[in-house]
Amino acid sequence: MRKLPQSGFTLIELLIVIAIIMVLSAVGAVGYMMAVRVTRDAKRQADLKIISSALEQYQNDAHNYPPNQITFTIGMNLTDPTGTKVYLNDVPTDPSPSSTYPLYLYTPLTRTGASCSGTPANCQFYCLYAVLEAGSSMAALCPDTGSYNLEVTPP
Repeated sequence: MRKLPQSGFTLIELLIVIAIIMVLSAVGAVGYMMAVRVTRDAKRQADLKIISSALEQYQNDAHNYPPNQITFTIGMNLTDPTGTKVYLNDVPTDPSPSSTYPLYLYTPLTRTGASCSGTPANCQFYCLYAVLEAGSSMAALCPDTGSYNLEVTPP
């Protein structure tokens, strides 16, 4: 009786292929998660530019920046002191799905970087803060806030 030739893969060959697929999947997942973090950081930077633009419009009208520190929250808007002129309808929301990151923070300062003490005429500079997941960009003129690692100053 003639023996038929064996066809197919051995168990070792299958295990090697499965291991290679698992390693490639792990590398792809790590790359994907990093790309998602970088994308959320780009949105945070764009959000701060939107808020900065609204603050510049406020400054053009009032000749100073808003005098009080503001933690921008969802649904908040930026208006003039009388509340009649709106500079920013809705504050952009932080793109983090877990909401463990703090919201955007605005701190008014004098030209020398000191607190303007709530006096509008002294508020000629500001720092906007956010938290980046994949990096940092700190301005030398802004006071250290501890938890924030992105700072934006007036143009």
